[in-house]
Amino acid sequence: MLRHGEGDAVTADVAFKSLGFDSITAVELRNRLNSATGLRLAATMVFSHPTPAELARHLAGQLAEQQAGVPDTDAPRQLDRLEATLSAASPQARAEITGRLEALLRTWRPADEAAPAARSAAVLDADALAAVSADELFDLIDNLGEPS
Repeated sequence: MLRHGEGDAVTADVAFKSLGFDSITAVELRNRLNSATGLRLAATMVFSHPTPAELARHLAGQLAEQQAGVPDTDAPRQLDRLEATLSAASPQARAEITGRLEALLRTWRPADEAAPAARSAAVLDADALAAVSADELFDLIDNLGEPS
């Protein structure tokens, strides 16, 4: 990142700005910390907490809060953290995660909302369409808006 050589060359009380941080390196550090901690941190955190020691104290507090448990009313914030974590997933992991999230959505949605999504997915399945006759396809299009 900033190529300071050994880790002990950077002391905890030296300002990030003195270490050569600019807005781009601040965002890169934030992204790495988001991935490592599962937290959703502000891009400006190195400016709000200008030394490694201050940032470490801030992160320790955030992590302690996270480990203490977050009330159900904080679900949107939990989703933000999950989004930050998932953004760093490998392409292989993304395929597995996508499947699991889709399964979760199927169980989350009420049955009456899931049916149109399932019909849409079936319509978009190229293999299924290849096996459908023209008459069946026209019947399907004619009946799309009707309940099954």
